[in-house]
Amino acid sequence: MNPKNGWIVAVCREPYRIFFPIGVLIGIFGAGHWLVYGLGWAEAYSGIWHSRLQMQGYMGSVIVGFLLTALPRFSGKPHASPIELIVFLAAMGGVFGFRLANRPAPADLSFAVLLCAFAVFMVRRLFMPSRSSNPVSPPVGFIWVPIAGAFGLLGSFLLYAPRFLPISASWANTGRGMLEQGFIFSIVVGVGGFLAPRLMGRSEVVQRADVGKPHVAVLRRKRQIRIAFAGGGVLLLSFLLEGVLGTSIAYSVRALLVTFFFYQNRAWPFPPKIQDDPIRLLWFSIWFMVIGYWMIALVPDLRKAALHLVFLGGYSLMTFAVATVVVLSHSGKPEVLRKPIRALRVVGVGMIAAVFLRLAAVFFPASYFQWLAGAAGLWILCAFVWLVFAGPWLVMVPNADAFEKGHEEAKSRIPPFSRTL
Repeated sequence: MNPKNGWIVAVCREPYRIFFPIGVLIGIFGAGHWLVYGLGWAEAYSGIWHSRLQMQGYMGSVIVGFLLTALPRFSGKPHASPIELIVFLAAMGGVFGFRLANRPAPADLSFAVLLCAFAVFMVRRLFMPSRSSNPVSPPVGFIWVPIAGAFGLLGSFLLYAPRFLPISASWANTGRGMLEQGFIFSIVVGVGGFLAPRLMGRSEVVQRADVGKPHVAVLRRKRQIRIAFAGGGVLLLSFLLEGVLGTSIAYSVRALLVTFFFYQNRAWPFPPKIQDDPIRLLWFSIWFMVIGYWMIALVPDLRKAALHLVFLGGYSLMTFAVATVVVLSHSGKPEVLRKPIRALRVVGVGMIAAVFLRLAAVFFPASYFQWLAGAAGLWILCAFVWLVFAGPWLVMVPNADAFEKGHEEAKSRIPPFSRTL
């Protein structure tokens, strides 16, 4: 096989190989916004520019890379085609390029195109024949993927609706919340809630009480689906009514949701049974999310700082932890996960330190932006360390036997679905 063609096939089969590094590089650029301003190298700053680039570019790219890799593999459906990847890359290029050019509307439109392209990707695969002789149903947690897409698209619409519809300008703030928080929250609670307990060794695919009783398992699954949709509806109400109910109540609802779903899945507060470095960081990230949302609910004045507890210590730390598992498992080297990973420990310590620097900024207003610059600098250092560590594994394409061996071991650690359902 032509090595070049082999690489193209590997990227189509495992799009994380390009989307993970793209996302981290965009994240470095977005965090650098605070670094250059805090050091006095820039005359102006924009919190919206920073947050939107991190949520749409950094997190969006990593999420797309993971889902494009995981969904076809888990379900046995065909992987992404080169044309589909080109569409996704073009949309992500629009998100970054237009944001860089300070053209927010086209950047947000590019993100909406990315979400629509992913929706088409999923719908097409619903009707494609499975490559497996024993196809399975998707896990309940993945119901949150279309819910996340709905938040992203609805948020994008509401963000600009006051410009061309006779509605209050406050709807733009509602849309911004859905776009920057609702989208990521749904992915983390749904997909993260599915992966975390399995990676931690705290989940049974088929509960013992269901063995030999498929009807009981079906009923349990239907109940879990109803709970997931109810959770999405409650999350939607928390954004729609935030302006009426106030920050404290809205974030109390989100804190209850994140606490409930991670507790229900046994991902929190129970310690992981598997003590690999990425799994420990994953568990810490869930704690940061729970604490961060409750901090905002109880002390609304700390909203911006506490949100960074969620974003930096929660979402970002979870991203690096899960990405490490994916990269090593798919490179045919899952045994590396069971060994101490120095680079990942540096990332963990650095990210936690960045969280505390960001929180400290609140208490030192005279040097507020210098503290932000310190936190941003640490995040950039962590991201760079992870890229240097992951780089060789990202380009390593194992032979078929090694790939299947690594994937089978990964499936034994992350059993996707129950075939009895």
